[in-house]
Amino acid sequence: MYRVWSPGQIQIAPKLKEANQYGRNVQAMALSLMATGNVAVNKVRMLINGMTAGAMNPSEGFICKLYKRASVNLEKFMRDLKSRMIQCSLLYWDDTVIMIQIKRACMRF
Repeated sequence: MYRVWSPGQIQIAPKLKEANQYGRNVQAMALSLMATGNVAVNKVRMLINGMTAGAMNPSEGFICKLYKRASVNLEKFMRDLKSRMIQCSLLYWDDTVIMIQIKRACMRF
């Protein structure tokens, strides 16, 4: 079902009626900047705005929601990973030094 917004305009699907729509590439770039580049959300917004000469200015709230949206696609991977880990005879761990109060301690995970 499509909705006409005003006479003479093309019909737009209801799921595309929002004022701002960002494509998959913009969303992937924002996720990559945050996850891989460790870029802060407000800097991601400024970078996208700058790279598009002000044509795109996503809100910080929209950018923050990208992680949750993307994580839905990882459910099958997480199930497969858990299954694989259960089947392994040996799992590796990592040791790191942390401070507890004023003393050093080893945290293993």
